[in-house]
Amino acid sequence: MCIHKKAVWKWMWMSCFAFVFVCACHIFTLTIFAEEVSPEPVQTETEVVDNTAVTDEKTMPTAGALDTPMKDTPVQNVTELYLNGQTGNDANDGTSIEKALKTFEKAREKATSIQTVNTIYVTDTVDISGDVSLKGTNAIIKRHPNFNGYLFNVKGTATLSGITVDGNSENCPNTEKSLIKVLYNQQLNIQDGAILQNNKIKRPNGPIYRAEGGAIYAELSTINMMGGIIQNNQACYGGGILLNFAVLNMSGGTIRNNSAVDGKIGGFDGDTVGCGGGIGAYVQGMVVSDRDKSQTVINLSGGLIQDNNSEGPGGGISLGYLQASNGQNILNMTGGRIDGNRSGGCGGGIFVQAGYSESYGGPSYSVATITGGYITNNQMLGSNHKDKVLFGGGIYVNGYSKMNKAFHDGVLQLNNAIITDNTATLDGGGYAACPVSITKIYLKNGVALYGNQAKNANEIYILASSTMGAHSGNPKFSIVNAMLGGHPYYWKYQDGTLVPQDKLEGSLIGLFSESLSLHTDELADAMASSLAKVWITGNISTTRGGGIGSNGSVTMGDVDTTSIAVEKQWDDQNEPEKRPSLVELDLYRTDDLNEEIFVGYGYIKADENGQWHYVFTNLPTQTATGSNYHYRVKEKPLEGYMYTVEGNEKDGYLLTNHLSTQIHVQKVWNGKKADFVKVELLANGQRTNVFITLHAENQWTGSFVDLRKYDENGQRIQYTIYEEINNDVYETSISGNMEEGFIITNIEKKKEIESPKQQENKKTNVPQTSKQVSTTVQTSTRMDITAYGSLIVMTGLGIYFLMKQKYSKQKCK
Repeated sequence: MCIHKKAVWKWMWMSCFAFVFVCACHIFTLTIFAEEVSPEPVQTETEVVDNTAVTDEKTMPTAGALDTPMKDTPVQNVTELYLNGQTGNDANDGTSIEKALKTFEKAREKATSIQTVNTIYVTDTVDISGDVSLKGTNAIIKRHPNFNGYLFNVKGTATLSGITVDGNSENCPNTEKSLIKVLYNQQLNIQDGAILQNNKIKRPNGPIYRAEGGAIYAELSTINMMGGIIQNNQACYGGGILLNFAVLNMSGGTIRNNSAVDGKIGGFDGDTVGCGGGIGAYVQGMVVSDRDKSQTVINLSGGLIQDNNSEGPGGGISLGYLQASNGQNILNMTGGRIDGNRSGGCGGGIFVQAGYSESYGGPSYSVATITGGYITNNQMLGSNHKDKVLFGGGIYVNGYSKMNKAFHDGVLQLNNAIITDNTATLDGGGYAACPVSITKIYLKNGVALYGNQAKNANEIYILASSTMGAHSGNPKFSIVNAMLGGHPYYWKYQDGTLVPQDKLEGSLIGLFSESLSLHTDELADAMASSLAKVWITGNISTTRGGGIGSNGSVTMGDVDTTSIAVEKQWDDQNEPEKRPSLVELDLYRTDDLNEEIFVGYGYIKADENGQWHYVFTNLPTQTATGSNYHYRVKEKPLEGYMYTVEGNEKDGYLLTNHLSTQIHVQKVWNGKKADFVKVELLANGQRTNVFITLHAENQWTGSFVDLRKYDENGQRIQYTIYEEINNDVYETSISGNMEEGFIITNIEKKKEIESPKQQENKKTNVPQTSKQVSTTVQTSTRMDITAYGSLIVMTGLGIYFLMKQKYSKQKCK
């Protein structure tokens, strides 16, 4: 090559100059940027304080101000104030009974200004309205020992929060009234921080007072409980709250440790039984013209009713008391928890009383509708001697004989509930019902009733009797055979046998003291758990009905049922003596997953007219997801009979029994055996497309079973058989008849020996093997690769020489 040295040196000097120029520019740029973003000098904390001291002269106190001491609030030793809503005067200082204040507002003002005040004694009823709170004070409201009446009377709307109202029971043994009364269209709101406690109305002993509502008595008014606590109170009716023509909306808060105690009141039946340890509800004293609109209503959507006690019925809530109300008592439970309450009588958690019917001055019966919440760990102790029949650890529903048209049962409507882990000492761990009861259990929005314990009938017990006075009768019942979510119960008697479907609906006869005892070994599945909104668990009855006891009307779920009718006919050549006296029918159900499961059975038999009819009743129509169930009926096999099915679930099924026969087949080999053979049945010489397969595992024997013996014309059907086998290999012979069976004999045919010339002809026409084809393909592939490689090398050499020649012409011109 011929390259000039001057050109090389020139290029090197120019490169160095460019490098130095770029570096200088970069350093200059960084210096300018640093100057622009440099922060201001930071003052220290001391400097800031000093500057402020110098420049902000207005903030400095003068020497005179520093020398003048601040004015002290007078120190007072007052710890008690007195409040009298009848004779008090807000101009008083409130420091004694004689100098009592009149209004709550003034007492609050005093207690706020005098922080040593810890108690405001009420010596006579005080009207309250608006915001009733002692926030900002250290005081509580307390009953004075000399006063036995209501402490507060609500005017308009009063809202309690941040206040404790104490009944001072340890110093007030003669208390006769509640802490608060709410009357005639007034409203009381109870919010967080409000505590109503320790007011124990003495046991009634005469007609002077009725001992109603330990903490609150409400009549023709409304209580909204969003928070707060009502605790440690006592009365005869409603240990915590008594409602009379009133409404309680409870969405929060706690009602706990209150008691309903027995006593005596002149009139009625003399002795009075305590009802409603936490809440008592009844209707008394309304004019007749308004009776059809007379209701006391409890709307329970939240909160806790816990550890209350009743010496009579209704440890947590009592809808009514032992006498019939003048109007209806309603419980709508959509949430909340009723837990750990106790009763000496019926209904450890909830008591639902019966009453007068519509046609006899009513309605005055109680109704409980429970669609959400928890009813747990309540107990029916059975300690009250006044109750002849004691039931219901969690809930009890009362009723009367249906012979007395003047009375109407109490009513319970229960939806989407799980009833489990409840205990009864005697009968019906989950549910027990008395002679006048009506029990309806459906699948739609129904219950899962399982896993309960009792000496007899873990899940359901229903008793009929004619010796229980007004409670004697023939109980009616309808019990679905599927729990919430659709899983079958497979109900069993006490001895473990399955209960027929028709025994799950009907009535028991009191004259014979009949009873029904049911239990299940099944458990709730995931679908039931996902649908459940009510849990009735852990409740105890020392007699019957651990979860629920009833002498009234109980409905679990919503009506959504269908029936499947079945008729049976006999095609037996008029030989009725061969027929059985009854036939078992099995019911199968298909769900939206197209899974067919057994759900129950029943027995069909001839009626007095010789007709065979049966109806499967109380069958659910839809799954939990809203798709339709479908039902199919099968018959338990009968010896000597087969059956055909016609019809559908809508119009009913017709099962016809035909005299049947069977055809036995045996296989005999002479020579090499095949792996298996298929044998087809022929009827009167016609193919039936009915096959059996014979092989070594079934000893080369089999039978065609459930074959009609006669055709539609009463003629005997002639059965024969046909074997599917390679006739080039075997010779086949069939012997026997349809009565004794058929024998198929297969004899292997001998193979023909080929001559040398035949073998040679086969060899000359042998096709090319796969190995030869593969070798040819591989050889061809190698030749192609070699040719392509040579072409690439030649092309490369040509390009090299052309470029070299061109470069040589450009050198050192």
